[in-house]
Amino acid sequence: MPSRTIARTDRLLMLRRLAEIQSPMRARFRAALSDPDKATFHDAVHSVTLGQMEALMLLHEAAEPLTMGELAEALGMTPSSASQLIERLVRLGLVERLREEDDRRVVRVVVTTGARRKFDAMVRVRLRALGQLTAALSDTELRTLVELLQKLGSPVAVQPTTEKEIAS
Repeated sequence: MPSRTIARTDRLLMLRRLAEIQSPMRARFRAALSDPDKATFHDAVHSVTLGQMEALMLLHEAAEPLTMGELAEALGMTPSSASQLIERLVRLGLVERLREEDDRRVVRVVVTTGARRKFDAMVRVRLRALGQLTAALSDTELRTLVELLQKLGSPVAVQPTTEKEIAS
């Protein structure tokens, strides 16, 4: 039993370290941006919330325009919440709604050409900054980092850490 306690303690220490490095990592990412890149990045995300950015990324990466239902499901929200989110993006000129010719009840959403250009520029900026940020890693280390982050980002059954474990 003591070995399990030690393992839990080590795990909690690692979780604390992970939490502690998030802010410095964001700071290093921002520091890796040149002034023109900062302006490009700011222009792409100015006045866009995190939820709106997630919707824009989904729409930008989609092979074809998504229906409101598909978008709501992908974002894990109700159709009415997705509709409100899209309404704000329409007002910002970042997306547009398209009605199906065969069934006018079906509404698809697509990123505007201007928003797509901003996104493409932002992606180039992010890749340059990430390239600088990870320059000290070998190809193997970078591959391992990507695999671990993908694992964290994929939906899996997670064993929750209890409040008691965090408090101790």
